[in-house]
Amino acid sequence: MSAGLKGRREARVLVVDDEPQMVKIVEGVLRILGVGSISTAIDGQEALKLVKSSTDKPFDLVVGDWQMPNMDGLEFLEAFRADYPGTAFVMLTAKTDVQAFNSAKRSGATYFFMKPIDAGDLKSRLSSLFDLMAAS
Repeated sequence: MSAGLKGRREARVLVVDDEPQMVKIVEGVLRILGVGSISTAIDGQEALKLVKSSTDKPFDLVVGDWQMPNMDGLEFLEAFRADYPGTAFVMLTAKTDVQAFNSAKRSGATYFFMKPIDAGDLKSRLSSLFDLMAAS
């Protein structure tokens, strides 16, 4: 996880999901939690371009959907991990099979949140995650 994350206000988060409603929910929760910088992408290709072209500090957290067009979440995770092995990565997924879970874990997913997820549960989980990140 990102070293030196002092608070949520300083956090830089990337949300990657092709479902606008899910992006809106995640963004809203992050804002409630006081996250200072939120970027979004609609698929893994767009997210990778955003990451590679960014001149800002690296992202502290990525929240990415598994099933997306063009480049899915697993492909993006693998490409992202090549340059950012220590960044926390939350995989949002409706997949429930153990093989998929293990595949994503091997590729570097830090946490899994099962879809559908409501805003209250997401807020609680992300708040706990930020607490863990700040403690490390």
